[in-house]
Amino acid sequence: MTKDTFRLSLAQEAIWLFQQLRPESTAYHIPALFRLSGPLDVAALQRSIKAIARRHESLRTTFHLDHGVPVQRISRRPEITMETEDIEGADDADRQAALQGRLRQEFDTSFDLEKGPLARLRLFKIKAGEHALLVIFHHIVADGMSVGIFCRELSQHYAACLEKRPALLPRLKARYGVTAERQRKRLRSEGLSRELAFWKDQLAGVPTLIDLPIDHPRPAVATHRGGTERFEVPEPVTQALKSAAQQLRATPFMIFLAAFEILLGRYAGQSDFVVSSPMSGRTQVALEPLIGHFANIVPLRADLGADPSFATLIARIRQRALAAYAHQEIPVNELIAELKIPPSLSHQAFLQVIFAMNNAGESAFDLSGLQVEALEIEWNASRTDLTLIVDDSGCGAHGSFEYSTDLFDAGTIRRYIAHY
Repeated sequence: MTKDTFRLSLAQEAIWLFQQLRPESTAYHIPALFRLSGPLDVAALQRSIKAIARRHESLRTTFHLDHGVPVQRISRRPEITMETEDIEGADDADRQAALQGRLRQEFDTSFDLEKGPLARLRLFKIKAGEHALLVIFHHIVADGMSVGIFCRELSQHYAACLEKRPALLPRLKARYGVTAERQRKRLRSEGLSRELAFWKDQLAGVPTLIDLPIDHPRPAVATHRGGTERFEVPEPVTQALKSAAQQLRATPFMIFLAAFEILLGRYAGQSDFVVSSPMSGRTQVALEPLIGHFANIVPLRADLGADPSFATLIARIRQRALAAYAHQEIPVNELIAELKIPPSLSHQAFLQVIFAMNNAGESAFDLSGLQVEALEIEWNASRTDLTLIVDDSGCGAHGSFEYSTDLFDAGTIRRYIAHY
């Protein structure tokens, strides 16, 4: 390998294999949409984006086969550009409809992992003093924390451009490709067997699927078509939940997850199942400011046996979650292969249902002289049967159920929300 070519991390390799089978799929897109109100300096925004691409190698990375082995190759020249477009329309309603149409086109356009770039930015001018900024990353080069890093650095670079000064960001102390190769070598040597032994013990005898009632027969091949239903948790309720968490020596994550497990257990009539959850995978301080694909989804076994009290359930979740934090590097596909679970095109073992919780301000950013508002995205893809995402905004929580439209109708998901 050259100094700019590296093996893939184990998690990246799983995504790469999926895209080889489904090159048209948009299931691994990570989108973010923002409304920018005020006087925008488009040239300064363009320069800021290029500066971030120069700083982060993942944004200059493409994926290739080298003698039959998938590798990631880093370009020395940033190729990410922000295309701009005026949204035409006779009035606000027409322009919003036109914008939604363009957003849908962008959401439905897949990435070419070999040609790149694997981040796409579009700036839509809606009217004087109002723009919409769309950012889409491919998950193979970024994760949820990467979106927050990108937004923070965009704020810093944009302010520096306006003030005609350097951004003065601290030097990055790690390279993603080097980190991926080191992790791969460590897990492929002594680390993998130790991690596998832990997870095999954790998951011994657990069903690989939750038997949730569905509205439509499960197709032989999952299409990954999806829908989203959203909900709000009022601030008084959120604060009461946080107080309960303190009393139970738990985190808000554990409280919201416990309620989700109770909901799933009652719908499925099961006391033993898996709800998986993403973890950051940034196990070293040097990795925290890096854009890249570090997050891993780990299977958390739900145990509702013997009709536990809520406090007892929280204690069980705390024990399993803390153990999982210490063993979060092994990709689920490696675990599935080791457990000899037969592969299926209709579902993914241990990845049927996901729970994720985002903390306040993870993706927020501020551009000098502009009012920035994060907008909800009408996403029509789902990698899982059901995913619950809870966002703690600091003044009440809100959440969304992403679901497979192959299996569920919107009315069913609204009932899930009401019961949750």
